[in-house]
Amino acid sequence: MPTIVPGEVVPNFRLPDQSQKETTLWRFKQRRPVVLVLWRDGDETLLTGFARHYPAYRRLGAEVLALGTAPPPPELPFPALRDKAGATAANLADQRPAILILDSYGELFTRVQGTAARAPDHNDLLEWVFFTQVQCEECGPHAENWPRR
Repeated sequence: MPTIVPGEVVPNFRLPDQSQKETTLWRFKQRRPVVLVLWRDGDETLLTGFARHYPAYRRLGAEVLALGTAPPPPELPFPALRDKAGATAANLADQRPAILILDSYGELFTRVQGTAARAPDHNDLLEWVFFTQVQCEECGPHAENWPRR
C-alpha cells in the first residue's frame, strides 16, 4: 500500500536524471503541476507515449517527470530520474507502472497504476492536470479575485 494518498503532499526527493544531474521535486513545486510517471524496465512505450504528448502537458503549464530503476531512454524531452533501488517509487505507488498527478504544491490529486497505466488516456490525464489548476485560486481562472476579502 502506498504511503501517499490523494489529498496528501508528496515529500521531496532527490534523484539523478539522465545526464546524472541531481533533480528534486522541490524544483517544480510552487511553479507548476507535475505528472510523475513511475516506470520499470519494459515500459519504454509508456515513456514514448508521454514524449509524444509532452507538448500538450507543457501547454497546460505542467512538467512530466519519469522515475525508473533502469536507465531511461536518452531522447526523452522531459527529466527521467533514476531510482536505482526503487525506494522512492515504492513510497508513491504499490504497482508499476503508475502515473501520479500532483498540483503545483505537490498535493496528490489522482493515481493511475498497473494495467490502466500501461496505455493511459492522455486526454483524461490532461483534464486532471487542468483540474489541479482550477482548484488553485491564486493561479487558476479566478486569479483576479484572489485573495478573497
